[in-house]
Amino acid sequence: MDGAYDAVVIGAGFSGLYALYKLRVLGLRSCAFEQADGVGGTWLWNRYPGARCDLESLEYSYSFSKDIEREWVWTESMPAQAEIEAYLNFVADRLDLRRDIRFTTRVTSLTFDEAAATWSVETDRGDRFCAVFIIAATGLLSVPLDPAISGMDSFAGRSLFSSKYPREEVDFEGKRVAVIGTGSSGVQAIPLLAQRAKHLYVFQRSAAYTAPSTARPFTPGEFAALQADYPAIRAAQRMARAGAARTSAFNVLSEAATRPSLRSASRAEQVRAIDELGVLGALFWSDVAFDIEASIMALVRRSRPRYRRSPA
Repeated sequence: MDGAYDAVVIGAGFSGLYALYKLRVLGLRSCAFEQADGVGGTWLWNRYPGARCDLESLEYSYSFSKDIEREWVWTESMPAQAEIEAYLNFVADRLDLRRDIRFTTRVTSLTFDEAAATWSVETDRGDRFCAVFIIAATGLLSVPLDPAISGMDSFAGRSLFSSKYPREEVDFEGKRVAVIGTGSSGVQAIPLLAQRAKHLYVFQRSAAYTAPSTARPFTPGEFAALQADYPAIRAAQRMARAGAARTSAFNVLSEAATRPSLRSASRAEQVRAIDELGVLGALFWSDVAFDIEASIMALVRRSRPRYRRSPA
């Protein structure tokens, strides 16, 4: 073995950095392995045009350190990728976490020894370590899914993937650009690409329902006032579903338990929810998050039947 640790963390995104910090506070000998060359996790890889968080910056941030809350200044209500990546680099430097992170190193094997009650950790560099605890801070987006589209291997143009977007700026001026998919990444990227590309083609399997973004720069003095109110903001977060008390979509979901069920609501009541809340009307009902039939109804009925044929 090349080394022994009390705990090994896999990943250096939001959860990995916090886990490494917490292990150090507990006095445990620990290290983290990160396949990228820097911290950030999702916010390092997913750097496509328009990438932005859909939660408020004050809530999408660490609450364990009053010093970090006091020292870091957010510039926007809902931060873009670059600001979140900068924030995580600030945290890693402020807490001196890099000295315990092995970058450009991917964990390839974990084997548990029942007799010794320890894990054997192997990496793509050929190193082997043992640890009592493994914390997999790999998140949901650490393994990109490359589309199996016939002909991709012979495509003469450039193929870009939102999940592993290049650091250097890509020039779309005068180009014909095709976007495949209108999930979160597509919805964020399409408006910006449309401003730059000569022609933009969007390939969509099914309709995407979106709510207008409330992202905006903070006005002078606004963030300082919110910063002073961090204790109340954190208290509200801990009482809210998904830890978000200031974001409209999550507020609608948090208050749903007090409302009637979608399956028992009349069509007039359903339409009224859509008229008042837009697409968020789908989250208005008490049973949507817990009843599969109600969830399917919400998907089907979350917009009023308004159709318009596109120009030929």
